[in-house]
Amino acid sequence: MIVADWRWAPQAQVPEIVTRTGWGIAALVFLLAWRFGRGRVAYAVVMLAAAGESLRYLSAGASTDEGTALAVLLPVNFAVLAWTRDFRVWSVAGALRWAVLAAQAGAVATFAEPARPALGRPLLEALPPVAGGLPQSVLLSLLVALLAMAVRLRFRPEPIEAGLLVALGAVVAAWTVSGTAYYLAAAMLVLGVALVESTFALAFEDGLTGLPARRALEETLRHLGRTYAVAMVDLDHFKKFNDRHGHEVGDQVLQMVAAKLSGVKGGGRAYRYGGEEFSVVFAGKGAHDAEPYLEELRRSIAAADFTVRSPARPKEKPKAILALSGGIKKLKVTVSIGVAERSEKNPQPDLVMKAADKALYRSKRAGRNRVTLGR
Repeated sequence: MIVADWRWAPQAQVPEIVTRTGWGIAALVFLLAWRFGRGRVAYAVVMLAAAGESLRYLSAGASTDEGTALAVLLPVNFAVLAWTRDFRVWSVAGALRWAVLAAQAGAVATFAEPARPALGRPLLEALPPVAGGLPQSVLLSLLVALLAMAVRLRFRPEPIEAGLLVALGAVVAAWTVSGTAYYLAAAMLVLGVALVESTFALAFEDGLTGLPARRALEETLRHLGRTYAVAMVDLDHFKKFNDRHGHEVGDQVLQMVAAKLSGVKGGGRAYRYGGEEFSVVFAGKGAHDAEPYLEELRRSIAAADFTVRSPARPKEKPKAILALSGGIKKLKVTVSIGVAERSEKNPQPDLVMKAADKALYRSKRAGRNRVTLGR
């Protein structure tokens, strides 16, 4: 049912259990956001909960001005959240944001106060309504917010940014149809899923290289079948390289090597194990089957000329070369690899990893830049 006179949709037909479920979701997501230091999610949940609590008051025929003010401010707040850094719920930065939220609530109450109609009404009625009853002020706020959030998501495709955008879409549906509590509960649930997804990414993905992290490797090893091979990959002389060129250049090299590892063939999947060490898992293959793909990987890394990005170099010029110490340099990097397979001697994943690690050190002792099979 489209609301023709711009009032919140009636809530009488929404079962009480839906309202209680919405509050339960809000409380759970808020507690998770507080626990994981995701203040933006907590802030968004509080705004949605406040809007939901206002429905009964507004849908009963209360001030249209207050409903319009809420509808203008909510998209603006969501857009600001998408473009700001995260903060802890109970912190100085968090306190400032809660103060801003409280100030907005006070302003809405003041603008909608019948005794002071001149304060808010000229602002809220500056533009006439459009089709469907939405005031143009609300429509303009919504379009600007959606555009800003879409741009942010384009350049920062993170779960929280995506969750905020989808949640705002659910709020738009809540404005224009009946059963608003359903949509607000869905918006809170979307924020909860985004929070979990973001936390999962922190735990299971390496922030520097983008590869799955060691915890993800441990989970994978627990679910492998009876046939698999594990390779340990280590950058040669990386400590000396890091000391000579600096940690920033070292991080760039790790990212370049990780990009090569992510393209390994033969069904291998690469992981960041720690420091300059990586792992590659070949499910359903033995060590001899995986060796040709690892050899191809080693050669591709050794043959590559790694150019390093200068702090002043534009990112859109990927073929530019960094001038180090006044001269143009290309950096060469090699890796040593050890690979082992599950066998009667090494029936458990941790034993296979140890065998691969021993093979890696044999590669190091034999001169580096080579692949060695585990015994």
